[in-house]
Amino acid sequence: MGPNDKHGNGLSRRTVLGGIGGTGIASLAGLPAVTAGAGDGPTTLETSTHTRDTFRSIVDAIVPETPSLADELGSEHEPGGLDVDLGEFLIWNYNNSEELRAEGLSWLVASALSIDVGESDLEEILEDVRDDHSTIEGYRVRRAGLTDVDTVFGSLRGLEIGVDRPGDEGRVDVEYAITTTEETVDGESVTYPYAPVFAAIFDLVALEFVARGEPEDDVEARSAFDGGGALVRLSPRDRLRCLEWLFGGEPVEILEDELSELIAAPETMPDVVMTLQILAVMGYYSEWAGYGETKTDPPTERDLETPIDEVQSRQQTDYPGLEPGYAAYRGVEVSEFQENDY
Repeated sequence: MGPNDKHGNGLSRRTVLGGIGGTGIASLAGLPAVTAGAGDGPTTLETSTHTRDTFRSIVDAIVPETPSLADELGSEHEPGGLDVDLGEFLIWNYNNSEELRAEGLSWLVASALSIDVGESDLEEILEDVRDDHSTIEGYRVRRAGLTDVDTVFGSLRGLEIGVDRPGDEGRVDVEYAITTTEETVDGESVTYPYAPVFAAIFDLVALEFVARGEPEDDVEARSAFDGGGALVRLSPRDRLRCLEWLFGGEPVEILEDELSELIAAPETMPDVVMTLQILAVMGYYSEWAGYGETKTDPPTERDLETPIDEVQSRQQTDYPGLEPGYAAYRGVEVSEFQENDY
């Protein structure tokens, strides 16, 4: 469904989304609830190769391996984000960041949140972007080899997310199908699967980053992230610069129409970039690496499969864990409150 496609009542998707404002949809891409409840809440959504390799490339840029520190400080300082599956941490959190409920979601907004983008739609999005490029921008894109769906979106071939609002209260079911050249990952969830959507958006922004002549290093295929698209073709340093550019908001204005094909509120993407950095640090210095096969289970169902003192983050920081007797600031005593006039 495109930004100007009509709903049953004649309103375009863009009109509906424009009316959402700050009623909640614009905050969906805020900092995910990394300690969300268990039970039938957070779920383990299957991950496509495109989503996985895109986030792995981001992790590799934010928290790279540092062998030089191993020589100086010890072997525990060498592992990077890829060594502790930090990409899966980001994906799990984004896919579980927003549980949709019927009480705060009209059927019209539920319909607007639903997307159905196939390979032909991805080709059309690229064609729209190319039409807006100047001669020099088109030349830069062609020189970098970003000429088709295969090179811009990597293995991704389709995104289908359906938000079903059957009643006036309770959880809303979300059906999803992510199609790549290798597989179709599909299922149902009570949360909105943002990770594959963000991955596609990062590729589109990376394409525009290249068109603007921003990369400082070569743009080329990276065998370590075969499933990814334009973003993974940037060097680690340029990936960070591209995300910083997105954080500044300029590409959201440039690609507003195209981004609206993929996400209900494109203006939230700078906030998403901010959470990337926050979540990467939180995940890397948490016990995430010690949960083994249970790390993407609901939090209360995870088991620490690695002895706590052997978890990489504990070894690196020499954090002893919770201990009785630590001093804790508990505020100051207040003998009297003064009422405000308002």
